[in-house]
Amino acid sequence: MSEQTSTTAALDSPRAWLVVVGAFFVAFVGFGVTYTFGVFLRPIGTSFSASHATMTTLFSTLSVLSFFLAPLTGELADRIGPRYVIAAGALLMGAGLLISARVHAFPLLFVTYGGLIGAAVACLYVPAIAAVGEWFKSYRDIALGIAISGIGERHSRSLAGAALRYCSPVRHLLRSPQGCGKSLLRMYWP
Repeated sequence: MSEQTSTTAALDSPRAWLVVVGAFFVAFVGFGVTYTFGVFLRPIGTSFSASHATMTTLFSTLSVLSFFLAPLTGELADRIGPRYVIAAGALLMGAGLLISARVHAFPLLFVTYGGLIGAAVACLYVPAIAAVGEWFKSYRDIALGIAISGIGERHSRSLAGAALRYCSPVRHLLRSPQGCGKSLLRMYWP
C-alpha cells in the first residue's frame, strides 16, 4: 500500500513538471538541429560541390533513420529507462555535430550527419515524450502538449518556430571563410 501511495504522490508533482521542461528542451534541440539543416543546405553543398538533390538525400537519410529507429528506441527506453536512452541520444547528437564539422568528404556526411544525428533524434524524442506521460495522471494532456510544443511548427508562434525563423540571419554572422564546418561548430558549439 505504501508503494502505491508513493507512486501516486509522484504523479502530477513538481518533479513531474521538471520532466516536462526537460522533454520540451529535448524536442527543441533535437528537432532544432534537424530543421536548421535547410539553413546550411547551400553552404554545405557549395563546400562539397554537391547538387541540391544530393544534399536533400542527406536530410532524407536523417529523417528516415530518426523515424524508423524511433519504435526501437521507445522499446529500449521501456526496458532500461528513458534516462539512458536520452543520454545516449545526447552523446550521439554531440558526436554527430562535432564530427560533421570536421568531415572533408561528402559521403562521410551520410554517416556523421545523416546517421549519427538521425539515430540521436530517435533516441531523444520518443523516450522523452513517453516519459512525460508516465509522470502525469490529471494534467497529462497539458503536460504532453507543452513537451511536444518544443518541436515547434514551421514558422509557428512557438519558441522553436521563432528560433528557426531567426536562424537564417544568424547564419550570415556565423559564416566562416574556412567553410561550413566552422559555421556548424560556431552554430552548435558556443
